[in-house]
Amino acid sequence: MTGPWKIEKIRHAWPESGPFSIERPYGCREYVFLHFWDSMHIRLHGETVLTEPHACILFSPATPQFFESEGDIVHDWMHITVGSPDCFSSCGIPENTLLYPKKYAFITDIIRELEQEFFSNPLYSDDLRSAKLTELFVKLGREITPDPRDVSVNERTVALLQTLRHQLTLRYSEDWSVERMAAEIGLSPSYLHAAYRNYYQISPTGDLISIRIERAKFYLTGTSLTVGDLAARLGYANTTHFIRQFKKQTGVSPLRYRKNHLPKSRQP
Repeated sequence: MTGPWKIEKIRHAWPESGPFSIERPYGCREYVFLHFWDSMHIRLHGETVLTEPHACILFSPATPQFFESEGDIVHDWMHITVGSPDCFSSCGIPENTLLYPKKYAFITDIIRELEQEFFSNPLYSDDLRSAKLTELFVKLGREITPDPRDVSVNERTVALLQTLRHQLTLRYSEDWSVERMAAEIGLSPSYLHAAYRNYYQISPTGDLISIRIERAKFYLTGTSLTVGDLAARLGYANTTHFIRQFKKQTGVSPLRYRKNHLPKSRQP
């Protein structure tokens, strides 16, 4: 794989005869991206909701999936593996959250091009597919995120953001999706993302990562926890993901950080 993305399966404008349903109790090994042209019943976080047309969703690996239609549908879909889960958050794409882009025609257009590349596999196809996937998710991120320069953050919103950040600081080990953060303080996910970035100059997901990494530094120098135990304590289901995020934030691995910052009296 020459880029951060790799397509495993893909179809654009794919029709299904209704009633149509898919249930995957244990999810998939890959990320699954879906763009429904029609309304769908989707189960998220234990609740089933009826989407508006042209809803999108990115299911993370091993996340249970259930969606069904009452009639015929058309949708774009693909299964993707990535070099780093940060690929999506860096584009402003929250996982396991319903997304409603203001414009959506480009989604089908790009997935059609990707499908052609995937099945014909011409010279340098991997590079082009990676570039087109980046284009897709950057454009989608733009469409679901209001420009922070256009977001008014009043005193009430500031108080809500401060409340949320306090909760993230105290409960950093919990599974915080952008949708859950938004529900915590009664804002829409898209508005939360824009207002939070406007006020704190960082996305809510990025801030949570920073909070976790700062806590990790404390544990690395103040306890003898293994890296695996530390990752679990911080809320990471995947130790490799924690190590990758830690190194991205600090420039060194957790073990190297511990060695560099451990007091001399406690060094072996």
